[in-house]
Amino acid sequence: ERRNDSRDSELMDLKYQYYRDLRDGKIRLKTSGKHYFFCPFCPDNRREYELMELQRHAYRISEEPRAARSFSDCARHMALLKYLNEKSESKRRCTPGTSKSRTPRRTRDRDDPPIVWPWTGIIANIPIELKDGKYVADSGRKLKEELVAEGFNPVKIHPLWDSRGHSGFAAVEFKRDWEGFSNAMEFETTFEMRQHGKKDWNTRNGGDDKQQQQLYGWLAREEEYRSKGVIGRHLQKNGDLKTVAEIQVEDQRKDTALVTKLSDVLLSKSERSEAMKKRISRKDRIINDLLASQEEMTQSYNEEMKAIQDDAYRRLRKIMEDSERTKAELENRRQRLKSRERELKQRRVWNDTEK
Repeated sequence: ERRNDSRDSELMDLKYQYYRDLRDGKIRLKTSGKHYFFCPFCPDNRREYELMELQRHAYRISEEPRAARSFSDCARHMALLKYLNEKSESKRRCTPGTSKSRTPRRTRDRDDPPIVWPWTGIIANIPIELKDGKYVADSGRKLKEELVAEGFNPVKIHPLWDSRGHSGFAAVEFKRDWEGFSNAMEFETTFEMRQHGKKDWNTRNGGDDKQQQQLYGWLAREEEYRSKGVIGRHLQKNGDLKTVAEIQVEDQRKDTALVTKLSDVLLSKSERSEAMKKRISRKDRIINDLLASQEEMTQSYNEEMKAIQDDAYRRLRKIMEDSERTKAELENRRQRLKSRERELKQRRVWNDTEK
C-alpha cells in the first residue's frame, strides 16, 4: 500500500509539474490552422485534433494504462487534460453572449457552485507541537480511524506540511463516486451541526481550552482551491474545480463510453462467434461430404467385390459342370470302346471256329 501511495504521489507531482510547464508556456500547444491542435507529448503522432478530440485523446491515455507508453507519459497526458479542461472553461466564460444567455448562467453557477474534485474535506485545528524546530502531529492514520468510526468512510488523509512542519490542516480524500459525495456532505453537515464548520473556524475567537482543541471541518470549494497557502497548493496539485452538474455529465459520458465500448466488444464477440459458427458449419459439411463419399466408396467396393465373387462362383460352377460333363462323356466313350472290344474278340473267335 505504501508503494502504491508513493507511486500515486509521484504521479501527481509529475502531473502538476507538466501542468505548470503548459500553463507557463514552457511547453507550447502547437496549432494547425485556427481550430486544430497537435498533441505536445506525442511527437511521433502528427495527427491534427480539434479541442474536444485532443481532450478525449489525453483522457484515454491518462485513464487507460495500456494506452500510455510509460509512467511519465501517463502523467504528461493527465496534465494536458487538466490544462485543456481549464482552457475550455476559460473560453466558455469569456465567450460574449446576450444578456438573456448570461443571466441563466449566473443563476446556474449560484445554484451549483464549483467544488473540488475529487471530493475533498478540510480538517483544521489539528493539535501540533514543536519538536526539534519543526511542528509535528499524530499520524493521519489515527485521524482516518476517527473519521471512519463516525461513518464518513474517507479514502485517505493528507496531512498538509509547510516549511515549518505540520500546518495543523489535513485534506480528507473521499471516494470518487456518489457514495463518496454523500459521505463528504455528511462530513461537512456533521461539523456544521457541532458549530465546528468553516464559518465557525473563520469567526472563532479563542474560547476555553477544550473548544480550542476540537477539530473543525468543511468541504473544499473554490475559495480553498484558489487560496495561496498550503491548502490551495495541495488542492491545485491534486484536484480540479468542477460543478456537480459537470461531474454528472462527465459520469454520464463515461457510462455512455463504457456502454458503447461494451456494445462494441459484444458486437465483436458476436461477429467472431458467427464467423466461428460458419467455419464449424463449413467443416461439418466437409466432414459429412467425406463420410458420404466414404460410405459411397465402401458400398461401391462391396458391390464390386460381390460381383467379382458371384462371377468367380459362376465360372467355378461352369468349370465343375463342364468337368462333370466331360467326365461323363469320357466314361460313356470308354464303355462303348469296351463293348466294341468285346464284339471284336467274339467275331475273331467265330471266324477261327468256322475255319
